[in-house]
Amino acid sequence: MSSQPTGGSRVSLKDVKKAFGSNVVLQGIDLEIPAGQFVSIVGKSGCGKSTLLRLMIGLDSVTAGVLDAPALKEQAARIVFQEPRLLPWASVKDNVAVGLGEGQSGKAADNQAAAILDEVGLKGREGLWPSQLSGGMRQRVALARALVSQPTLLALDEPLGALDALTRIDMQALLEGVWQDLGFTALMVTHDVGEAVALGDRVILIDHGQVVLDLPVNLPRPRKRGTPEFAALEGQILDKLFGDDPRAREAH
Repeated sequence: MSSQPTGGSRVSLKDVKKAFGSNVVLQGIDLEIPAGQFVSIVGKSGCGKSTLLRLMIGLDSVTAGVLDAPALKEQAARIVFQEPRLLPWASVKDNVAVGLGEGQSGKAADNQAAAILDEVGLKGREGLWPSQLSGGMRQRVALARALVSQPTLLALDEPLGALDALTRIDMQALLEGVWQDLGFTALMVTHDVGEAVALGDRVILIDHGQVVLDLPVNLPRPRKRGTPEFAALEGQILDKLFGDDPRAREAH
């Protein structure tokens, strides 16, 4: 059993501004994201990248400008956070079923949940409790919960940030595979520049509330880290982000 492709949904931002009172967090944001694209968003802490993600997923509203995202009108947008936020008293299957919303139950809902659990590599673990799962497995459940309703737009807010290095690499491969299988538009915020290059069709760099770099990643998938081409793209982003500060570059 496998999930069927859902397709993606475009996102358009024209001269978007977001302010909280007198504090301007984002300004002059112009972006066109085609349906089905995987977009990585990077930047220093407090630069506005998570605020941008919240705007595009409909969790916050723009102060000025125009944001057009058909998935929001169709209620076909979902988000995965760094913390899985699973219900501790519910099984894996029941946690995933939460993503279907009220009024959806019975055999069809069971089949939908089973299909997406298979897609994220959790077939046979439907009856386990969150306390029995590793960090990576809990994040797979959170991903399945977001995808079970077949969204066309998926936001990922540092989804792998709390995982150990090996699990993170495994989850990156899973994310890429699920995105390729299902075809949704993916918007991922990350502090990891290598991760951004590994997964994104493009990398958007936010600095002081503005887009300062929009870099296409024209490398074959799966991406091979350590190649000159991969390193060159990482270098472009780090140069724009940190300039000549070697200590800051090494930290990322």
